[in-house]
Amino acid sequence: NNGTGGTQCQRCPVGFFSNVSAAAACIECSAHKTTADSAAPASDLCVCGPGFFAVAGDCTQCPDQALEDRLCRSQDGFAEDCCVTLDRDVPRQPPGYYLKQRGRDWDMYRCISEDFCPQSEDPTTTRCSPNFDPESLVCARCMEGYHLVKNKCEACEEGVSALPFVFAVLLCVTLLLFVYYKLNSPVSEEASPLLETCVTLAMTLTATQSLSVMAQLNIVWESPGSDVMEAMKIFAFDIELLNFECFWSSDPETRYYFRLMIPIMAIIGFFSCFGLSRLLHRSVGNKVSPWQLSKTCNSCGQIFQALYIGIALAAMLPFQCYEHPTGASSMRKFPEVICGESIHDAMFAVAVMATMIYGAGFYGICIFVAVRAPVSSMRNVKFNQYFRFLLANFRSDTWWWGVMLLTRSFLIALVPIIFPTNGNAQLVMLSTIVSVFLTLQSYYKPWKSMVLNLADTCVCLMLLLLSAVSGVFADAEKLEKSPFTVFMFVILVVSGLTMSVVFCRALLGMALGRPLSVPFLPASPVAEDLCFSLTNLSKQLAPLDTREVLKALQNFGQFDRLLVQNYVTLMSVALDRDDLRLSGSKTPSLRRLSTAQLQSAAKSLKDSSSRVKVSVPEATSGATAMTDTAEL
Repeated sequence: NNGTGGTQCQRCPVGFFSNVSAAAACIECSAHKTTADSAAPASDLCVCGPGFFAVAGDCTQCPDQALEDRLCRSQDGFAEDCCVTLDRDVPRQPPGYYLKQRGRDWDMYRCISEDFCPQSEDPTTTRCSPNFDPESLVCARCMEGYHLVKNKCEACEEGVSALPFVFAVLLCVTLLLFVYYKLNSPVSEEASPLLETCVTLAMTLTATQSLSVMAQLNIVWESPGSDVMEAMKIFAFDIELLNFECFWSSDPETRYYFRLMIPIMAIIGFFSCFGLSRLLHRSVGNKVSPWQLSKTCNSCGQIFQALYIGIALAAMLPFQCYEHPTGASSMRKFPEVICGESIHDAMFAVAVMATMIYGAGFYGICIFVAVRAPVSSMRNVKFNQYFRFLLANFRSDTWWWGVMLLTRSFLIALVPIIFPTNGNAQLVMLSTIVSVFLTLQSYYKPWKSMVLNLADTCVCLMLLLLSAVSGVFADAEKLEKSPFTVFMFVILVVSGLTMSVVFCRALLGMALGRPLSVPFLPASPVAEDLCFSLTNLSKQLAPLDTREVLKALQNFGQFDRLLVQNYVTLMSVALDRDDLRLSGSKTPSLRRLSTAQLQSAAKSLKDSSSRVKVSVPEATSGATAMTDTAEL
């Protein structure tokens, strides 16, 4: 209405349209949409407004400020905030993202690294870095004839690319033979140099596998830490580091299933050697010693226990997904696989079975063995050889610590699964796990030698320090990270040197045939000297009556009385005298597992021992009267 009784048509303002002439009112565009100009004649001209871009016809807010001014629908021509310039034919691809056209819309996916997906003015012609396959989602694969090396695709060298894989196979065969012939040696209560050498190697493997878990966390590492983390991925069965794409398939299903086959191939290797040795023994006689079934099973257990974190990580890869701005999710390891689609569903089903077999299955067997060990270790001599890997490395009163190590490993492997995208939450969970088990390890000291207990403490401390430093790399980018990168590198170097010193010491002791002392740790007493002192002490205690012994014990502190209790219990087990064992004693519940004792202990457990109860007279010197009975 122009105020004189007449009417005058006006142009619909920006953000409105009218699909008929001389309409009574303009129609407003739907939520978050506007028009590029006034007088829009149709709803098709309504496009996403500032800070929004089109996804399946609806307007979605730009994911963060860094992406504003960079993305919009190509055919709309609307440039503010989501487009850099007006009238672009296609949107500009921001660094670290992959644009894929779908009909009239563009879908945006988050790449694993900006090295894969650079900024592109025209994503229809250039979406990936050189030699990456532009047809693979988020530039996840290299083109045929290339393989991934440090986030770059390098050409496969003919005749050379398979060498790392061949070398790895030969190394695995050597490892299988070493495990059988060295880790099935006679068991003793004293930690031999061979045991210290092998356990140190196993601890180092555990530490490197823990680092491979940290490499999968949602953290952007800086060099040289990123280089170390990349190298540690091999211990999570990351076969891409062996140029796998150059001589076999590069599709994600094949690479995943091959990872799962590695533990099975190790078992097949052991039992192939077992069968071959039996055949050779029948053919040539005693020139070839046949492998024993118990030792073969123990060797398989050794491999599973040492590589448990890597096996669990490989099995649970399909459980790790990260979200794209479009709302879809991709597998973190194989980002070209969209979570929830048919390929991922098949891999997910296999992952559930593999986790039940490799993870929960092996873990459940070990728990059952630990529960049965106090009884079965005496009834069946072979029991200790079958499960030597789980029982023989620890003191007899902490024979169950092998299950605790598996628990720690399994929980560490779960960190990137439970919190797939939150780097800070991942570090908190990892620190909590390591802290709890460091406390338990410091309390129980389960290993047979003080050096091994110290080495295990150093491994846990290294993981704690790395978790603390890694929190910096999960924070805002504005924080100066160079000092923390140097500190992280120092932690890795010091930890590596510490484990190297422990390993070299054990290796030198194995060469000399005797364990070497450590300057800052008390030396192990000589058995003959200890026997002489113990015999003299027994002679001095014999004439004393109960009151005098009780008075001496009451002057002891809590820890001193615990030491005396442990001594009495240890001697009762060593002498096979249950009648000397104190009631309520917790150490040890497992019989000694030395080979010499097992050969003479193949008999049934004794009946409940008789107990001699002696009334304790009232204590003197103001001590509290004790009216209970003491079991001697």
